[in-house]
Amino acid sequence: MKPFSIGLQIFLLLPCLIFGRTTVNFPNLSDDDGLLKFPDDLMIGVSTSAYQTEGAWDIDGKSPSNWDEYTHVKNFTPNADIACDSYHKYKEDIKLAANANFKFFRMSLSWSRILPTGSLENINYDAINHYKKVLNEVKKQGMIPFVTLYHWDHPAIFDKFGGWNSEKMIIAFNNYAQVVFKNFASIVKFWTTINEPIAYCYYEHGKGFLPPGDTFEGRGPYICGQNMLIAHAQVYHLFKKKYNNYNPNSQIGIVNACWNFYPANSSESESAVIAFQYNCGWLSNPIFSKKGDYPDIMKQRIKENSYLEGLSTSRLPELSKSMIKLIKGTSDYFGLNYYTSRMTNNVKKSQSEKWFDDSGVDMTINNEWPMDVAAWLPIVPEGLGDMLRIIKNKYKNPPVYILENGIASDGNRYDLERTKYFYSHMKEMLIAKNRDDCNVKAYVVWSLLDSFEWVARYSQPFGIVHVDHNSPHRTRTPKTSYYWLKDMIHQRALPSTFITPLHPPKIIYWNGTEI
Repeated sequence: MKPFSIGLQIFLLLPCLIFGRTTVNFPNLSDDDGLLKFPDDLMIGVSTSAYQTEGAWDIDGKSPSNWDEYTHVKNFTPNADIACDSYHKYKEDIKLAANANFKFFRMSLSWSRILPTGSLENINYDAINHYKKVLNEVKKQGMIPFVTLYHWDHPAIFDKFGGWNSEKMIIAFNNYAQVVFKNFASIVKFWTTINEPIAYCYYEHGKGFLPPGDTFEGRGPYICGQNMLIAHAQVYHLFKKKYNNYNPNSQIGIVNACWNFYPANSSESESAVIAFQYNCGWLSNPIFSKKGDYPDIMKQRIKENSYLEGLSTSRLPELSKSMIKLIKGTSDYFGLNYYTSRMTNNVKKSQSEKWFDDSGVDMTINNEWPMDVAAWLPIVPEGLGDMLRIIKNKYKNPPVYILENGIASDGNRYDLERTKYFYSHMKEMLIAKNRDDCNVKAYVVWSLLDSFEWVARYSQPFGIVHVDHNSPHRTRTPKTSYYWLKDMIHQRALPSTFITPLHPPKIIYWNGTEI
């Protein structure tokens, strides 16, 4: 492409010069108590993940991942073979994030790219060198890299022995972590071992919605969850013992997806408490609670159901004393992904009946909650504030990193509903932090790009940057939410009420650079 003439550049930029990048201003930045100001210790960031954005599924030594194999066998069209092509366009993506004033860049690594056969005898140094370039680019652009080891994709070969339903996966994950830490611990200070083990185990080894498509519903999720907990704990101790000094003040933890719950019947509150234990508490209690182990209510009710089914042992595997000791305390922060909430009802039972859904609680969506394009994601911002207060009170106020928060909207670049979503959730987060002393250290937007959203493919875009998946160049165009966030981060405060932004002018890109 030939360079634009100066006259043409000025003509194209006239809308920007006349109207500005965005019409958002911040009068009445916050209330008298300063509740909506961003404290100095709060980092604002943005998230991506390897499989959802990278593409390049079979180049530079990468082997097929579980998701590559699944989408090919199921004939997904479109799939993630190219995705956002971030493997090649990472500099453009990182620059987009930096230009929006984000200071925290969350990304994951591709296990099947680094260890194509899963063996330590076959380390792919092309992948190591690639990720070093990516991480150094993040730092060059003035951001802090936050790296997730496992964001649901692993070498497909592991599914032949059952994936996370096999204890072999614990050894494999340990081997993978050693390679990653040895090569990147001097560059990266913030680590996540496993992203959303609750969601992965429930949907992939229970409901069978995701690869490998298991429907071992009664037992599979619990086995998967226990194996993930042990794998996480071993990798945590490995890091602390051998790699913690590579980078002073490094932190490592795990990230759980937690909904908040509200009783549908105002006369009782028990159902919401129980629902929390089965959702967030299941894999958080063993790490963060005083005594460790799974929640008592889970152990009691699943054991009772198991006996009523004629089993001699509970379908929920037991954590031995040595396992409890291994797992307890193995996170330097509480990693939280919050998207939405549910209503709860107790389901009545007789002595001869099983507990409904192992919990005895029915979870539903309140029809008064607003929705956008994803049917599973009603918009409940107060749920985030309430979840932060629960974490504070239940787990002695650990540092909380909110590592995903966002909404799927339509493909419109004037994404007003997404912008409102961020405003309302950040407002709840700031009130919880500034008024209620919840120890929130980071708020991270999901996601930077319109990426491959698993079985929803590209029908539920979460990005603050539009990606044209019909273009061979995967052209990026920032949305209204991108510019709103950019201004908000610059101001370091929210306005006291939401101010509707006008449609921003079209931004021109030339060779990946905004002009």
